[in-house]
Amino acid sequence: NSGILKIATQLQVNAGTDNTTAVTPYKLKEWANGTARKLMQNGYIKRPDGIIEQWGTGVTRGSDGINGTLLNFPIAFPNSCLTIVSTDYGYGCNVLAIAPFNQTQYKVWGKSMSTNGYSDTIFTFRAIGY
Repeated sequence: NSGILKIATQLQVNAGTDNTTAVTPYKLKEWANGTARKLMQNGYIKRPDGIIEQWGTGVTRGSDGINGTLLNFPIAFPNSCLTIVSTDYGYGCNVLAIAPFNQTQYKVWGKSMSTNGYSDTIFTFRAIGY
């Protein structure tokens, strides 16, 4: 059937395993719109390739000290959080450290640059995983 192009069904587009049919712009848009997302201050987007991006704001508690403040991601990563970064979002200029704790939580520490002590720190974060 030379010269005849078969159009993929939406199920074929979603599965991503057929290499013999063509995808129309409309079906590609439908595939992308099927992506789960919560576009808010603390939100996430689940990409069709399985990558999950999450973001939000939080507050470290200086009283948590060396143990750090344990907080929840907007949603759980099914497998792993690969990386997480943060920045001071408050009124001071505090130093932050942040690390994934498990698939549902992360730990964050805030320290005052002026006193070098643990302090309450408002921050933003972005995490990527799958």
